[in-house]
Amino acid sequence: MTIASVSETKISEGKVSKIEGLTFTLISGSTEFSITVTASYTITSIKAESGIPYKGGITVPILFDSADGTFTLTGIPSEYNGKYAVFAAYDSIVGFQSYNKNTDTITLPRILNGSVSIPLWKEDNFGNPVRYSGNDTFNVTVVINSSEKISGSGDDIDPLDAITFDSIKFTNGNASKSWVSAYSLDGIWENSEGMRITVSGSTGVYTALGSGALQSALWPDAVSKGYIAVGKQFWRNITSTGNLTWSGQQLGITFNPSNPNVATGTGWTDGTLTMSADGKTLTGVFGGAVTWTRVYSLDGIWENSEGMRITVSGSTGVYSALGSGESQHQMWHDAVSKGYIAVGKQFWRNITSTGSSTWSGQQLGITYNSSNPNIATGTGWTDGTLTMGADGKTLTGVFGGAVIWTRKQ
Repeated sequence: MTIASVSETKISEGKVSKIEGLTFTLISGSTEFSITVTASYTITSIKAESGIPYKGGITVPILFDSADGTFTLTGIPSEYNGKYAVFAAYDSIVGFQSYNKNTDTITLPRILNGSVSIPLWKEDNFGNPVRYSGNDTFNVTVVINSSEKISGSGDDIDPLDAITFDSIKFTNGNASKSWVSAYSLDGIWENSEGMRITVSGSTGVYTALGSGALQSALWPDAVSKGYIAVGKQFWRNITSTGNLTWSGQQLGITFNPSNPNVATGTGWTDGTLTMSADGKTLTGVFGGAVTWTRVYSLDGIWENSEGMRITVSGSTGVYSALGSGESQHQMWHDAVSKGYIAVGKQFWRNITSTGSSTWSGQQLGITYNSSNPNIATGTGWTDGTLTMGADGKTLTGVFGGAVIWTRKQ
């Protein structure tokens, strides 16, 4: 292929050996070199071995300009350098380096120096991937994968982490975000005594009181009088002051100096909350400093891109909404009509923790006869894994194929 500057003062020619984002590695003779394409360059003289493969296995010219959508993610934790990224959005927009229909293989862009640029694609009327160039706003999930290539079905995705960004605005198909900007306080936080605070929006409430072993006699007296109780507010008026910092107020216990072990009521103290760069710990300073650790619990409500919702409690997840089913096979709709799939029925079962943010389990599937694949005959269970992202609100389920879920509660 030939890469030429617009003025054609610089021309580079060679056979493509590698593409990473907008950086092309070419081989000319025995020399290998790289060039990063910007809007100041055009790509011409495309040969059969060059270009981005279409589903039909043919190649087309790669023309990078302002209309070629790319999502750039920066500030990725250093342990993911050399790994790969795949992009999914809730508007049929996907992100990868290239797709080869002949081998049904997707090639993913590589993470370098904490950053990755992911080419964005959508399908044309013929089912071929074309570059996305729209001006839309939608939710985005980026999954960190261990390997460069995955199958078209995504069955072999090996998620190391995932992160979700809400309501990202794209201009001419382009947007960029930093890793930490996806973090929120929403979720469950636990201190060294087992006290748990569940945060949603600007409020955090007690969901477990813990042992209180390090508390003075004032604290158990406040508990006995109901000043402190599960369900009551602990933090309020939480307001973001930066990517990883918040201000707010924390509940405190009031007392008379003459009798310091007797609680007389509660009051509020101003302070700050600062999250670590990995999103896993939180330091609250409200008079004194207390460290909180994020609890990665599956309990709650999880939703996929079609609005299907699964409510998880303990080792079981049940349907709480079936969603649109737009991309589902006709067999799925037949199963719904026959009651094999219904709100209240199990979708995940035997969920077992295999790490701080990973689980194994089984997912409900539909059975059928190969001679009539559109007719559901019953249900069965498939073994698989669930991996939660560092943000605590993204879940990748791999039960045959990979599906991304986001926490709704």
